[in-house]
Amino acid sequence: MKRSILLLLLSVFALSGYSQNKGTEKILAKAEDGNAKAQYRIGWYYGNGAKGFERNELKAIEWLEKSAENNYHPAQYYLGWFYFYGHGVKKI
Repeated sequence: MKRSILLLLLSVFALSGYSQNKGTEKILAKAEDGNAKAQYRIGWYYGNGAKGFERNELKAIEWLEKSAENNYHPAQYYLGWFYFYGHGVKKI
C-alpha cells in the first residue's frame, strides 16, 4: 500500500508543469538556496534520470540528504528507500 502511494505521488510530482530547462534551472537555484522541497526534487530527478538529469544515485543521495536534514518528510522516506535497498549506499 505504501509503495503504491509513493509511486502515485512520485508520478504526479514528475508530471508537474515545469518545462525541462527553465523549470529545472529555477528548482536548482532554489535547491542551492536551501529550499527543502527543491532539494528533494533535484534528488528525485537524479535518482530517476528525469527532467534532463542523468541518473546518478550518489548525487540523488546528496540532494536527498540535504532535504532530509531540513525535515522534508518525502525526502526522508525516499532516502530511506535508497538505504533499505542499497542503491548507491551500503545496504543497512
